[in-house]
Amino acid sequence: MAHLASRSIVIQEFTSKKNTLFTYPDVSVICGKIETLNDDNQNVLNPTVIFEVLSPSTKGYDLGEKFRLYQDIPTLKEYMVIDSDAVDVRIWSNTKNDSWQLAVYQNIEDAVELQSLNISLPLKEMYESVF
Repeated sequence: MAHLASRSIVIQEFTSKKNTLFTYPDVSVICGKIETLNDDNQNVLNPTVIFEVLSPSTKGYDLGEKFRLYQDIPTLKEYMVIDSDAVDVRIWSNTKNDSWQLAVYQNIEDAVELQSLNISLPLKEMYESVF
């Protein structure tokens, strides 16, 4: 992912100041300095984009309760879920009025647009080793 070379990519716990629940995303991108809860270097507070790879056992949680928890993170701009069983990528983007807009990509010829990172990711590359 050379597209992300200038950003911090971390796999760490996330929490929100609005709630006390912790969760691990599959991958996250942070633009700027990493902020942690109590400077503990474990609980990141400021992701810009969170990525989850869906599996049959996690799909309901990742699309439901986990996403609701992520919506409490004020720095989160986009939430991207990638289905591992089908070409199906969904991106929720936080709009200026704090609502979440959904974009769905299901054509292998498509490229996913991540506005907050100003990058385009071809689905062919994302699913290269899967199908």
